Amino acid sequence: MKNKLVLLLPIFLLLIQTPNSVVAIDYDLEIATVHKISAFTPYKFIKITDTQESSTGDNSGPEAVYALVQTTIQEQDIDFILHSGDHVEFGSEQDDYDTYYWPLMTSINNSVPIYSAVGNHDYKAYDIGNDEKDLNTWRANVNNPGNEIYYSFNSAQNDTHFIILNSEYYFEDQNTSRQDAQMDWLISDLTSTTTERIVAMFHRGMYGSHPGYAWAHPTIRDVWEEIFIEYGVDMVLVGHDHCFYHGNRYGIDHITSGVGATTIVRPIPEHPVLDWQDEDEYGEGNHISIFEATEAGFNVELVYVDGTTYNFSMIIPIVDEIAPRLLAIDNPVAYQETDGYNISWKFDDDHHDNYTIYLESSPVQSGTWVSGRSIIYPLDDLLAGTHEFTVRVDDTKGYSTLVNTTVEMQPGAAPTTTSDLSTSQGTTTTSVNSTSGFQILLIFFSISCTIVIRKKR
Repeated sequence: MKNKLVLLLPIFLLLIQTPNSVVAIDYDLEIATVHKISAFTPYKFIKITDTQESSTGDNSGPEAVYALVQTTIQEQDIDFILHSGDHVEFGSEQDDYDTYYWPLMTSINNSVPIYSAVGNHDYKAYDIGNDEKDLNTWRANVNNPGNEIYYSFNSAQNDTHFIILNSEYYFEDQNTSRQDAQMDWLISDLTSTTTERIVAMFHRGMYGSHPGYAWAHPTIRDVWEEIFIEYGVDMVLVGHDHCFYHGNRYGIDHITSGVGATTIVRPIPEHPVLDWQDEDEYGEGNHISIFEATEAGFNVELVYVDGTTYNFSMIIPIVDEIAPRLLAIDNPVAYQETDGYNISWKFDDDHHDNYTIYLESSPVQSGTWVSGRSIIYPLDDLLAGTHEFTVRVDDTKGYSTLVNTTVEMQPGAAPTTTSDLSTSQGTTTTSVNSTSGFQILLIFFSISCTIVIRKKR
């Protein structure tokens, strides 16, 4: 009997180490030929924002920031300047432009082009307490292409498309016809652009580090985020929060930078806003941002008025050489008599595009996918047995990834479970009301050991 038990031990160990279901994951990468652009020459631009003076007339912040702009233009080859709004404190008052805006702008206005977005301070005459909601004074002073409020332009090398939008249509001027007109223009512009990279700039951000302004972010996300994801926007540049922030969501880099306002340099709390991620960056202090565009992405240098600097980079390649990468597959096992089971795949790629799901080689679902979000397919209508799924995901650079997955549809109903949740201890205990294969093997092993012991006696 002892010899028989020894023979059973390897089988027992093999069984308890074998998972209940086997998922076959196979890669088949179809890599299309991508035309590599001609030699790329890096170029630079400056980003500033919130250069309004304070209500006390202290203009030290904007003066220091514009001094940095002037020095940078003199020392480096700058192609253009981006300003993401709040040019003066009282945007409906011509005196503010005459006293604070033009003396600072004149020295650089003829050096390089300046592209501006509308800020909340650019709308109203805050000092006299009225409720003006037009941009007549702003438009009379700020020189945009075609004197437009929202518009777009391409970089000199035509590698990047810049879109300038008015976030204040959803706050200071809630005219639905103007909102609709801007949205129609935005989609038309994104549809027609053929550049490799797309950058959007406006005043109030989708994400940020200052909780006092977090209330604005969900609204902007609701309006534009899905559109930016669908049409491949790579980077978003904003202001408004009077601090620095950098984070990435769904393959889009969000940057708040270039603050010049004297009013308040808002401190950042130890626990920033909701939706915060460990990789996010933030900081305080008046500064300008110098962006260097390269073939691989953007190098950014924050230059503070006290002489300190901070550098970081974003990988946004002009030529993509990476196919979508599989991150996870969930729920490869389902039960025929229990509804609510799905299978999902999650992929990663900065240039996500379309996907198609095949069941037994026939297409059953297609659409657009988003990096880091699950592609979900319901399993409720499958019969018991083994089913072969293939999901193909494409990116906008001509690469595809195919993943074959075996799904087991078990006959009968799913095992019932009961959960005892203890919130005070932060633990969850789950018991299964059916005898598992592992438990049966343990029983068999115990019985065998008992027989051997009795035999020995």
